[in-house]
Amino acid sequence: MKNVLRATALGLVILGMTSVTVSAQDYDRDDQPYYQRHDRDDFQRGMQAARQYGYNDGVQAARGDNWAGKPFNPYPRGRYADADHGFRRDFGSLHEYREHYTEAYRNGYQNAFRGNRGYGYDYDGDGR
Repeated sequence: MKNVLRATALGLVILGMTSVTVSAQDYDRDDQPYYQRHDRDDFQRGMQAARQYGYNDGVQAARGDNWAGKPFNPYPRGRYADADHGFRRDFGSLHEYREHYTEAYRNGYQNAFRGNRGYGYDYDGDGR
Protein backbone atom coordinates (compact mmCIF):
# COMPACT_ATOMS: atom_id res chain seq x y z
CA MET A 1 0.00 0.00 0.00
CA LYS A 2 2.86 2.37 0.83
CA ASN A 3 4.45 1.68 -2.55
CA VAL A 4 1.22 2.55 -4.36
CA LEU A 5 0.92 5.83 -2.45
CA ARG A 6 4.57 6.69 -3.13
CA ALA A 7 4.18 5.93 -6.85
CA THR A 8 1.02 8.03 -7.03
CA ALA A 9 2.67 10.95 -5.21
CA LEU A 10 5.74 10.73 -7.44
CA GLY A 11 3.53 10.68 -10.53
CA LEU A 12 1.63 13.79 -9.37
CA VAL A 13 4.89 15.64 -8.69
CA ILE A 14 6.23 14.78 -12.15
CA LEU A 15 2.94 15.77 -13.78
CA GLY A 16 2.93 19.09 -11.91
CA MET A 17 6.50 19.88 -12.96
CA THR A 18 5.70 19.07 -16.59
CA SER A 19 2.75 21.49 -16.72
CA VAL A 20 4.85 24.29 -15.19
CA THR A 21 7.59 23.71 -17.79
CA VAL A 22 5.12 23.69 -20.69
CA SER A 23 3.36 26.88 -19.60
CA ALA A 24 6.68 28.69 -19.09
CA GLN A 25 7.69 27.92 -22.68
CA ASP A 26 4.66 29.78 -24.07
CA TYR A 27 5.97 33.13 -22.80
CA ASP A 28 8.40 35.47 -24.54
CA ARG A 29 10.86 38.05 -23.17
CA ASP A 30 7.99 40.46 -22.39
CA ASP A 31 6.33 37.87 -20.13
CA GLN A 32 3.36 37.72 -22.46
CA PRO A 33 1.82 34.55 -23.81
CA TYR A 34 2.51 33.87 -27.48
CA TYR A 35 -1.08 34.53 -28.54
CA GLN A 36 -1.04 38.00 -26.96
CA ARG A 37 2.33 38.84 -28.53
CA HIS A 38 1.03 37.61 -31.89
CA ASP A 39 -2.10 39.75 -31.57
CA ARG A 40 -0.02 42.82 -30.69
CA ASP A 41 2.19 42.36 -33.78
CA ASP A 42 -0.87 41.91 -36.01
CA PHE A 43 -2.43 45.04 -34.52
CA GLN A 44 0.71 47.11 -35.21
CA ARG A 45 0.92 45.79 -38.78
CA GLY A 46 -2.76 46.53 -39.22
CA MET A 47 -2.50 50.13 -38.08
CA GLN A 48 0.52 50.67 -40.35
CA ALA A 49 -1.47 49.20 -43.24
CA ALA A 50 -4.39 51.50 -42.39
CA ARG A 51 -2.09 54.52 -42.53
CA GLN A 52 -0.53 53.46 -45.82
CA TYR A 53 -3.82 52.62 -47.53
CA GLY A 54 -5.48 55.74 -46.15
CA TYR A 55 -2.67 58.04 -47.22
CA ASN A 56 -2.45 56.58 -50.72
CA ASP A 57 -6.22 56.66 -51.16
CA GLY A 58 -6.31 60.29 -50.00
CA VAL A 59 -3.62 61.19 -52.54
CA GLN A 60 -5.60 59.49 -55.32
CA ALA A 61 -8.81 61.27 -54.33
CA ALA A 62 -7.05 64.67 -54.23
CA ARG A 63 -5.47 64.11 -57.62
CA GLY A 64 -8.89 63.26 -59.04
CA ASP A 65 -10.48 66.31 -57.41
CA ASN A 66 -7.72 68.58 -58.72
CA TRP A 67 -8.06 67.17 -62.21
CA ALA A 68 -11.85 67.60 -62.15
CA GLY A 69 -11.65 71.10 -60.63
CA LYS A 70 -13.56 70.08 -57.49
CA PRO A 71 -13.25 71.97 -54.18
CA PHE A 72 -11.07 70.82 -51.27
CA ASN A 73 -12.77 67.96 -49.36
CA PRO A 74 -10.39 65.86 -47.20
CA TYR A 75 -13.03 63.43 -45.92
CA PRO A 76 -13.24 59.85 -47.20
CA ARG A 77 -16.14 59.51 -49.63
CA GLY A 78 -17.23 57.48 -52.59
CA ARG A 79 -15.35 54.20 -52.72
CA TYR A 80 -13.29 55.30 -49.69
CA ALA A 81 -16.29 56.13 -47.48
CA ASP A 82 -16.12 52.85 -45.53
CA ALA A 83 -12.48 53.57 -44.56
CA ASP A 84 -11.74 49.85 -44.50
CA HIS A 85 -9.63 49.45 -47.65
CA GLY A 86 -7.01 46.77 -46.91
CA PHE A 87 -8.54 45.65 -43.60
CA ARG A 88 -8.14 42.02 -42.49
CA ARG A 89 -9.74 40.45 -39.42
CA ASP A 90 -6.38 39.55 -37.89
CA PHE A 91 -5.53 43.28 -37.64
CA GLY A 92 -7.92 43.58 -34.68
CA SER A 93 -10.48 46.32 -34.26
CA LEU A 94 -12.15 47.61 -37.42
CA HIS A 95 -13.06 50.80 -35.53
CA GLU A 96 -9.41 51.59 -34.74
CA TYR A 97 -8.37 50.66 -38.28
CA ARG A 98 -10.92 53.13 -39.64
CA GLU A 99 -9.65 55.89 -37.34
CA HIS A 100 -6.05 55.44 -38.53
CA TYR A 101 -7.16 55.14 -42.16
CA THR A 102 -9.25 58.31 -42.01
CA GLU A 103 -6.50 60.38 -40.40
CA ALA A 104 -3.95 59.22 -42.97
CA TYR A 105 -6.46 59.77 -45.80
CA ARG A 106 -6.83 63.40 -44.72
CA ASN A 107 -3.07 63.86 -44.54
CA GLY A 108 -2.58 62.37 -48.00
CA TYR A 109 -5.43 64.40 -49.44
CA GLN A 110 -4.11 67.66 -47.98
CA ASN A 111 -0.55 67.00 -49.17
CA ALA A 112 -1.64 66.14 -52.69
CA PHE A 113 -4.33 68.81 -53.04
CA ARG A 114 -2.05 71.59 -51.85
CA GLY A 115 0.55 70.99 -54.54
CA ASN A 116 2.96 68.44 -53.12
CA ARG A 117 1.29 65.68 -55.22
CA GLY A 118 1.37 63.33 -52.22
CA TYR A 119 5.12 62.87 -52.17
CA GLY A 120 6.76 62.61 -48.78
CA TYR A 121 4.35 60.04 -47.34
CA ASP A 122 3.58 61.75 -44.04
CA TYR A 123 1.12 59.02 -42.99
CA ASP A 124 0.53 60.30 -39.48
CA GLY A 125 0.73 64.07 -40.09
CA ASP A 126 3.63 64.69 -37.73
CA GLY A 127 5.73 66.46 -40.36
CA ARG A 128 8.38 63.74 -40.60
